[in-house]
Amino acid sequence: MTKELGHIGDVSYVEHGGGPVIEADDGTVHVEYIEPPEDFDEPGAVWTVYRVELEPEIPDWIDLQSAARTVGASWMGVAQAFHSTDPMERAWAYEVVAANWGWHELDNYPLDLGRAEVGVRYDDDQYPLMPTVRERTDFVDGPKAGQITIDRHILNKAYMQGQSAVRVYEELGTQGSVPKPLGNYFVLSFVPDTEPFVKLAYYVPDTVYDDEPETENDPESALKLKGQKLEREFPDLDKVLPEEMLRRMSKWVPE
Repeated sequence: MTKELGHIGDVSYVEHGGGPVIEADDGTVHVEYIEPPEDFDEPGAVWTVYRVELEPEIPDWIDLQSAARTVGASWMGVAQAFHSTDPMERAWAYEVVAANWGWHELDNYPLDLGRAEVGVRYDDDQYPLMPTVRERTDFVDGPKAGQITIDRHILNKAYMQGQSAVRVYEELGTQGSVPKPLGNYFVLSFVPDTEPFVKLAYYVPDTVYDDEPETENDPESALKLKGQKLEREFPDLDKVLPEEMLRRMSKWVPE
């Protein structure tokens, strides 16, 4: 069983860069440096993870004095850190090298992880909490393809008729001891296999009065993920539950 000995960089390294120093069962120690993406909040963002074994020796290709100058340290201090029995000191020495030449010079084959994978790997979930909702199963197809009718509201562009599974969730207010319906809806549609995608649309329908017909409403915001973006956010699409799809997609919908 591996053991985390500490970390380099920021304590919130998934968000700000850095990573854990890890001791394996066989006693070897390595650091994992997580480089967050510039488009951190965009769907399909990719984290780069560099893995470097903390060997107690100075890499023969580095200019130690140049590396030390980069961080304002003495080259003797960096040299001693490389040969230290304390793995955290060795981690600092390798971090000095990376500051000068980049982590890619220490690991030519880094991992590329999506938001879901990096959250699982470092026990640092990057998605919001589940929206306060209740599932509604009393909806019907609207008069036109892709429409849903619920509570005398016609929701346009809700799903691709005949091609996707559909779930409808009503948003609940969180004030008071008993959550109350807000009259807003999430419509989740997805296909997990052939031409897979996940789509979430959010609706804030117009008020319908007793003497008025049903209202037609376009989504306030919507997002459809497919291709690489879908793979990054849903590497587990074949087994993830619809409620978890809703939770992850609620990072972007509503905007």
